[in-house]
Amino acid sequence: MRRPRAVGRYVVGGRVGTTSPVAQGSITPTFGVFDIDTAVAHLRGHGVKVEDWHETPGMVQLSTFYDQDGSPWLLAQTRPQPTNQV
Repeated sequence: MRRPRAVGRYVVGGRVGTTSPVAQGSITPTFGVFDIDTAVAHLRGHGVKVEDWHETPGMVQLSTFYDQDGSPWLLAQTRPQPTNQV
């Protein structure tokens, strides 16, 4: 299945024959980090407004922080995938 792609201000390919408007500000830049706790502490140490992280169990930990204009940005740390032991 092809993923939707942004074209101008519309997403094309979400469903056959449809387009959906993309609202301004609906995309949040995301930075992958190896240690979200360290990244959060570093940003807070520099006076940045950072929310506590939350987790999608077994997948990712996410934390939102805000730039000087109040725009949201994300930190993401992927969780290790369990290995199948036989």
